[in-house]
Amino acid sequence: MESPAESDEKVEDNGAQVFLQDQVAPLLADKTLDVSNSGDSAKVLFQLVS
Repeated sequence: MESPAESDEKVEDNGAQVFLQDQVAPLLADKTLDVSNSGDSAKVLFQLVS
C-alpha cells in the first residue's frame, strides 16, 4: 500500500505516524504500540503491549 486510505485513522507520536484501518482502530484504542528498530534500516518491529 503506497498511501493510507481516506477512512484510515492516523495515530501520531514524536513524529512517528501509524495509519490504522477504521475497523481496527477501536480494537487497539486501549493498547500501547512499542516500536524498535531492528538495526536493519529495512525492518521495524511492532509489538502491542496491553
